Amino acid sequence: MQTLQFAARCGAYRSIPPHRRSSIAAVALPASPWRSRLALTLADSRVALGLEAAAVTLLLIVAAAVRADGFMVVPRLTDETFEVLLGLQLAREGGLPLVGVQPYTGSLFTYLVAASFLLVGPKIEAGRLVVLATGILTVLPTYLLGRDLGRSIWGSVGRGRLVGLIAALLLTLSGPHIATSSRIAYSNSLTPLFTMTGLWLAHRALSRRSDRALVGCGAAFGLALQTHVSALTVILGVATAILIPAVSTAIRHGYASVWPKAEMLLVAAGAGVLLLLNVLAHNLMVGPDTANRTGLRIGRYVAEPGAESPWTLHAWGDRLVDLLRVAALAIGGQTSELETTADALLAPAVVVSVALALLGLWVAARRGWWLPLSVTVSVLLVVSLLNGRVDPIVPRVRHYATLVPLGMVMIAVGLAWLYERNVAVLRGNSIGVWVARATLAVVPLLLVTGSLTSYAAYEVERLSRPDKNNAAYLAVVDAVARSGPPDERLYLDHELIHLLTMSGGRMITHLRYAFTVAGQEFTTIEVDDDRLPIGTLPSSSRRLILHADSVPVAAKRYRLVPLPGEPGEGAPLRAFRAFPLHFRSR
Repeated sequence: MQTLQFAARCGAYRSIPPHRRSSIAAVALPASPWRSRLALTLADSRVALGLEAAAVTLLLIVAAAVRADGFMVVPRLTDETFEVLLGLQLAREGGLPLVGVQPYTGSLFTYLVAASFLLVGPKIEAGRLVVLATGILTVLPTYLLGRDLGRSIWGSVGRGRLVGLIAALLLTLSGPHIATSSRIAYSNSLTPLFTMTGLWLAHRALSRRSDRALVGCGAAFGLALQTHVSALTVILGVATAILIPAVSTAIRHGYASVWPKAEMLLVAAGAGVLLLLNVLAHNLMVGPDTANRTGLRIGRYVAEPGAESPWTLHAWGDRLVDLLRVAALAIGGQTSELETTADALLAPAVVVSVALALLGLWVAARRGWWLPLSVTVSVLLVVSLLNGRVDPIVPRVRHYATLVPLGMVMIAVGLAWLYERNVAVLRGNSIGVWVARATLAVVPLLLVTGSLTSYAAYEVERLSRPDKNNAAYLAVVDAVARSGPPDERLYLDHELIHLLTMSGGRMITHLRYAFTVAGQEFTTIEVDDDRLPIGTLPSSSRRLILHADSVPVAAKRYRLVPLPGEPGEGAPLRAFRAFPLHFRSR
């Protein structure tokens, strides 16, 4: 007990408030002198906060590195281009748009993309840079939720930090989160950042009975609804976790002991509504049009050709099973643009991840923290009710994207509980305790390895096929930029409209976007019908971008010289300078 006496004399241990005393210090006190000094150093709140900040900062740096590498190449561009164009229009023409590309989506993403264009200039990367930044930042509320939930379950700051760091590490290297929520420039790629922030504040409000955290939670979910209406699936779970205990307390002990009070619930809801006023104002002005469009969209999402009515219990059950399958694969770190089968659930990383996540949900609920379970059930039930398009994971994980970071938190909780149980059973057996500690360190690393392996296989497969990545598109855009001034008109092959990318994207739309950003003049032509205005002189030429299938047709009418840097044979689109096939000699 010499270490305890030393600590008492120095006042180091007693200076720490009881609720902030680290479990690390409590374990290490009777150890050897150097370990005792280390424990006392870690027990200092300033040192612990510094180490905590350093660890989270390191994870954010790693998250930035893995997400920034090739973020414009994989995955393929989608119909995200339409959303980014709104931001470009705002940056150049100004205005006060109230909604985004859909009337039920707010204009937050539009303003952020406009700010990105103003910050980085006329770069086609501007939209994906916004999503890249928010994907990285999502690691932070994931850590905070894991830390606070772990602390609430075990009453230990150290254990909470451990849970938070494991959850943040798993999300940092999660393939589905990298490929979709950190790269595809959809407004709802931002949703996980705000829903996870709202969940962290909701847990903080419940665990501390904090009115300020409750209001912050309402504001966070208001921003989440700005990004996409699918945030309602999370909000329903949060409302259930807050209101059911409040009603139960009121019935058993009377209203005086209820938290939160009705007025604070109204303030929190008001904070969310305040941040959603633009969407509400727009929809009040347009009347029932939004409801009609939303109904039609939901109908397309749940209907299957030749199938029974999508609103039967059986059809809902089928969609729920599909959602459970793909959600399990996403939490297990599996990344793919192809529809998956049930066999994929047998991958070791998926089995271990799902088992630990379910264990974490059970542990949290058993200790009285129902928020994670309530939100998980709400998302699964509501999304499966209204949406049957949940596979493939890339890009459709965005419809249930909150389950990925929340799943990482629950995996960390499950691991921490297993560690606690093993240490309790093996107490007194130093070798057994070290084995338990090694397991706690190795399992997250194995899960991360499985996720990165799946992502690397996905990326290699996409890069090996020119029509399954953006490399050819980027090469064409770069070749055009280096081959002539923007006021030299460029001609686009109309057949490029048939060159599909992913999730509703079309190559001709992406090219028009890129050249609009660059200020490049362009015209779309029918290669087999329209002639280029190049005259008959040998020096006359025009730049021409062709669908690969149109190259033989154009070669019969013009002498085609590839632009320097264009993607070459085998690419789905090509860039040429077209000269007259026959010309007059002087």
